[in-house]
Amino acid sequence: MSTRAGRSGRGGRGGRGRGRGGNATSSDAQAAPVPASGSPDAPAADNTLELLFGNLPQDLQPRLKDWAEGVEEAHRETTTRLREVAPNPTEQEYNALIELVDDPLWTAQDTAWLNGNCAQLEQAINSRERNTYMQSLWKLTPKFMGCVPISIICPERLLEYGSEHPPIAVGNHLVTHPNWPSRFCDHLRFLVVHPVFNRSPSLLALAIQYAVKCRTNDRRRWPIQDPTGNRYISLLATAFRNGHGQTKTEDIHRDVRQQMEDHPPLCRLLQELERVSIPRQLPEPVVDDSEPFAAYTVTTSDLLNIKKAVDRVAMCGMPDYLPADLRFMWTTSAIHGHPYPPANRIKEILLKAYKRQVQEAELRRRRPAQAAQQPMHAAYVPPAEVTPAEETARQLEQATATIARLQEELTQARLVDPQLMGSNNTASLEQRATAAEQRVAQLEQSNAALVAEKAQLEQKCAGAETRASAAEQKLLEQSALVQGQESDMDQQAIARVAELERQLAEKAEKLQQSNADLLQAQESVKMIQASRQQADDQVTELKRQLAEKAQVEQKCADLADNLQAQLTAQHGDDDMELDNDSHGMDGDDMDLDPFQDEADDSLFLSTVEGLCKKAPEQSSMSQMQEVPDYNTVARLLSWVKQDYVD
Repeated sequence: MSTRAGRSGRGGRGGRGRGRGGNATSSDAQAAPVPASGSPDAPAADNTLELLFGNLPQDLQPRLKDWAEGVEEAHRETTTRLREVAPNPTEQEYNALIELVDDPLWTAQDTAWLNGNCAQLEQAINSRERNTYMQSLWKLTPKFMGCVPISIICPERLLEYGSEHPPIAVGNHLVTHPNWPSRFCDHLRFLVVHPVFNRSPSLLALAIQYAVKCRTNDRRRWPIQDPTGNRYISLLATAFRNGHGQTKTEDIHRDVRQQMEDHPPLCRLLQELERVSIPRQLPEPVVDDSEPFAAYTVTTSDLLNIKKAVDRVAMCGMPDYLPADLRFMWTTSAIHGHPYPPANRIKEILLKAYKRQVQEAELRRRRPAQAAQQPMHAAYVPPAEVTPAEETARQLEQATATIARLQEELTQARLVDPQLMGSNNTASLEQRATAAEQRVAQLEQSNAALVAEKAQLEQKCAGAETRASAAEQKLLEQSALVQGQESDMDQQAIARVAELERQLAEKAEKLQQSNADLLQAQESVKMIQASRQQADDQVTELKRQLAEKAQVEQKCADLADNLQAQLTAQHGDDDMELDNDSHGMDGDDMDLDPFQDEADDSLFLSTVEGLCKKAPEQSSMSQMQEVPDYNTVARLLSWVKQDYVD
């Protein structure tokens, strides 16, 4: 297929059989649809066929004309189907994808703030005089994916374009440089229209992420987003979520494939991606799982590797799909009309789309924490366990969809012009058709087996439900019996509990009385201890007084001795006796009864009396006070004071 033929498939001038200069060439004529016989343009078509096939052998010309008519019929069918499943979006529908959204968290002041911070972004978009090379991508992506290109390669899907330019600041957000190169856009639009992704941006983003992982030896845990609930993607998400940083990506994928009997096209695509994307010399593995999760950086080579892998996807040695170039040309040539946007508005479209992206990022930041914890790239949570019947029904539905897809591929394979296939010829098409028919037959047999298995499982489920109902009834009866027994036991237990409570109350009362007696005894002990302490204090005081008395008595005895000695020294014993006789104070006549118990006092009394009788003029109070220790003796001996002092 020539380069010009490839360009003619972009939905522009080449689809009408004209080259750049408007002259029909052989390759352009081969790619041009041929009107069917009987149509108003049939004579012109016949003339074209004569020009194309006139120099060929006569026996081949009818067959080639039939093929050309078949191609035209298939082209009309494709055009009709595209109008049904992928109509051209209107300007209003397109604007709904790029204009700012209405949200309670977004005000007119926010819009003014956004417009005021987009000057640098607008300058980058206008830095190229023409962005027409992006026009085809921005036309096809909304038509087949229902979104704009920057909604596929965006931070929300953990993807960012690996631009050589630094990111552009819009307020507190960073935007990747908006000018994607032409080859990057070309490869991406080939993938946008390919049926392997089933018009799902999430599946295309998943394939791009896997291509980057293989190229960069990224061994981080892979947060997979799966909007389909497909079992293969569920197993893939679980495996990569639980994978270890030391395990290679292809090894984890191999373990997932071993868990499945039938490998879907996406599984085979990722397997081919491993073969074309993993370099011979692996770079250092990326294992940093820290938050925030760093996005996968997409390059042109990643998209080219996906395109190569799509062409290599095969079943039993036969390709699953037409070559990506042919598929793109076939699809775009069937597009009718002029999809939006026109070339002169592409810059305006880009600016609006990037403003919308910044607004969505800002709204996600403002929403409550519980909403912020559920980003678009959150890992897919596998569904709950399903019953065998549900699993069989799912497999049956999957097989039916596979049969329909293969039948469609078979129809296209039979109707495609062999010249459009490059090196493929009629024999290869027939072989592919035969292989597809065999595959359809196998799937139909599998489908029938699944239907039978589903019926058996439904019967088993019905039997299980019956047994479960019987078991439930029996359980209810046993429960009623047990409840009756429990009622009797409960009454006995209640009576026993009441008795124990009564005994406990009595013991508590006794314990309380014992505590009161104990407190009273403790108070008595305290009083006894206080009385004993008081008695001890009194005994101590008495001992002290006795000691003082003994000291005083000793002093008195000493005093008496001193007095006796002094009196004896002054007057002599004879004088004392004379004095006693002269005064009629004979010792025998003295009444000493009060002093018989106190020897020291009698001695003192005799001495003092003799002194007073002998020298009454000298026994005055002043003279008595001159005697040593007189005052002490006078205070202790009251009779001295009464008889002699007073």
